[in-house]
Amino acid sequence: MGFFSVLAAGSDSPKFDVLKFDANLWILPGFPGRRVVFCDIGLKVAITSSVQSREKLGLRLGVPFRIEDSVTDLAHRFYGDARTANLVFGNSADAPRKTSSSVYEYDDGDGRVSLLEIDMKTSEVFAVGENSQAYTVYSVVSEQPVEEGEEYYLRVRFRVADTGRAWSWQRIGQRRSFAIADLRVHEFRDLPVLRPEVNFERLAIPLAQVNFFVVVSSRLKEQRKSPEPRYVRPLERHVWENYLGRRLSRRRGESFLIYYWRKEPVNESSPFRAFLEVERRRPTAARFALIAAGVSIVGFVLVSPTVSLEASLLVTLSDHIVATVATFVGAGLVYGALRLAVSLVPHLPAMRRWIARFEDRHFRVSKD
Repeated sequence: MGFFSVLAAGSDSPKFDVLKFDANLWILPGFPGRRVVFCDIGLKVAITSSVQSREKLGLRLGVPFRIEDSVTDLAHRFYGDARTANLVFGNSADAPRKTSSSVYEYDDGDGRVSLLEIDMKTSEVFAVGENSQAYTVYSVVSEQPVEEGEEYYLRVRFRVADTGRAWSWQRIGQRRSFAIADLRVHEFRDLPVLRPEVNFERLAIPLAQVNFFVVVSSRLKEQRKSPEPRYVRPLERHVWENYLGRRLSRRRGESFLIYYWRKEPVNESSPFRAFLEVERRRPTAARFALIAAGVSIVGFVLVSPTVSLEASLLVTLSDHIVATVATFVGAGLVYGALRLAVSLVPHLPAMRRWIARFEDRHFRVSKD
């Protein structure tokens, strides 16, 4: 149940080929104890059938997670902004320009392409997984009409409520120790049970090229990956914030890494598969040194004679130890309460929306 897919919307929609499927999975810090996950999906399509006057493009995106209510059309992020457009497309062209048909055009490196906006009034969730299965099929309808033989690019952002197998934390004891990203496109061996039903094998559109990016904090240490990415590099932190619409992190100096895979073509007989495992970094040396120092002090206090202990400054030291232990216990209780609240977030929509608003304010990009 962990695959992405592009599906035909039906016989009444223009037929199209998918020339490029771009996916960006952003794993970002959020409310204490949780991660914020965004998934951006971009499609470059070529209209292959004749279309009626003012006919719009319709398609469906299958994503291996449950989404929040807020879905964002990203086409506006590129208008008049050469820096952002070139950053996303890896290009060095002029900013997208408006044509006489009210569509913005851009040279994506392979030629001219028109940027399609999404009609957010008619685009909606088409199907969801039953029995809490983390899968969503989202219907996308373009804002502008399309023409036969033309190439278009659209891009949408999902805020993820339940990441499913796309990003799953694994526990050792009570601690979320490491995470696995299981990334698949058009891999139909394990089909979700949806309401209403969706025939993936019949409706799936072959993809000429898949580009998949995963962005994670460098505080998560890579353990295993397959296949070998085309590259792994530090993300240019600040230049991406205008496109992302938020800060990557509030921590000074925190770095992020971007993993990039590509495969072409991708279809049912040749699906895209990628796997990434990362674990939390642990400051083991500093932790063991602190524990050893604490044990040594406590041991020295316990073996000291009572008379000398009362006559020395160790009484004051022991008081400080008790106060420190009490402080750590109190902090542990507060942290445990926060973790409990975070664990309840997926089951309480009102709390989830409140935390999302808090995160949006806390990580907002300041306007200088």
